[in-house]
Amino acid sequence: MKTPTSGEQARLREFVQALKEEIAALQQNGGGSSTSVYDGRFNRREGEFFVYVFTIENPLIVVDDAPAKIKVGNEEFDGQIVSIQGSEVAVGIKRDFHTTIPEAKLIINRWFLLEALRKRYEEVLSGQRELNTHLAQLLFKSSSANSVTDQNDLNLPSSANPPNDDQLQAIRAVCGSDIHFIWGPPGTGKTQTIGFLVAVLLRRGLRVLIVAHTNVATDNAIARAAELLEGTEDYQSGKLVRFGNVSTTVVLPEMVILDKIIERLGEQQKKQIKRLREQLAPVRTELDCLRSASERLSRRDESQKDLGKLETNLQSCVHERENLQAREKELILGLEDAKTNLTDAQAAGKLKRFFRGLDPVKLQNHVSRLQIDLNAIRDAVSANLTKRNQIQTAIERKVAEIECCGTKCRSCFLATASAKDLSESGTKNSPNRNGKSQSKFMQPNANSVH
Repeated sequence: MKTPTSGEQARLREFVQALKEEIAALQQNGGGSSTSVYDGRFNRREGEFFVYVFTIENPLIVVDDAPAKIKVGNEEFDGQIVSIQGSEVAVGIKRDFHTTIPEAKLIINRWFLLEALRKRYEEVLSGQRELNTHLAQLLFKSSSANSVTDQNDLNLPSSANPPNDDQLQAIRAVCGSDIHFIWGPPGTGKTQTIGFLVAVLLRRGLRVLIVAHTNVATDNAIARAAELLEGTEDYQSGKLVRFGNVSTTVVLPEMVILDKIIERLGEQQKKQIKRLREQLAPVRTELDCLRSASERLSRRDESQKDLGKLETNLQSCVHERENLQAREKELILGLEDAKTNLTDAQAAGKLKRFFRGLDPVKLQNHVSRLQIDLNAIRDAVSANLTKRNQIQTAIERKVAEIECCGTKCRSCFLATASAKDLSESGTKNSPNRNGKSQSKFMQPNANSVH
């Protein structure tokens, strides 16, 4: 691939001008001819086209895949020439006429290939497309081409009609040359040679493109190659693919039709997906169980931390209660002394009160204050008891949560081990894709069980 030189550009401009003049001449002389077609029969649906096979009275000279219009009644519809074989032409129409079209006009654009070629060369001249002249240089002897006879093992597929000596020589010449022509009159086995050649090249890991001037010729070559490769991995894996419009006269095997290849390989993929999903089910079950166990272990760790805090709070609560009870005892004794003194003061006369320093009013106030303090301490003791009971209840709840987490984790691990044992026993008795027994389904990570 390269940018054309100045000399090549001059020749391309000259060729583009010649194409323009040829297209203009065709258009002026009625290049878009109209042909009557009869007895159209629906053949198949192909993409956006409905393919009908018509009978023609006169020979129709036009290349396959040429754009066309089909006129039915007074309406025209876009279409495409699929193939021409004898007195029949297959036309793809962008309209469904159901089973038959009794009569129609086929309007053909005869200059579409020239127009496509002109656009390609103009893209090369404008720099939008690169030009590969290697094949042209080899074809017209502008550069030397390798031309030797390949003496290696051809690895030909088995066939009831193996190639003759001339066909073998042609195949070896193609395998050893950059470019090679095989010529022969009709019936000399050119298509059979192409079939064997495709098989040889595919088995050498090469890519092969088959093109022809008609879809019928292309289909015949691919059908012969498919016949030789049927039963091989290259054929079964869909490496032989027919692109484009398929003729209506050649029956191609399904495994060269792209839609059929996708459908068949898709079935294999569906079976493999189903098998993998069946194998994945116990893994997911085990993973869910381990994930659940991990979450429970995390909750257990959190519960143990909370339990430690609760136990610390409980110790603080017990220590606080001991202090409150000591203070309560102290206040009770002080209150008893104060009440005794108050009784003595109230019973003594004034002189005795004076000498003993007994003041009933002060003693009464002191008794009242002690009683208030004692009531407050008793309220604090009661509140402490309530708090201690709440903490104790919370501790019991946390202990139960920890034990529950441990029990469920153990149950989960036991269930996982049982499922794994069943899976292993099942896979030991079931062959894998290679026909060998599988000894294990999976080996769990030991760290995930801790």
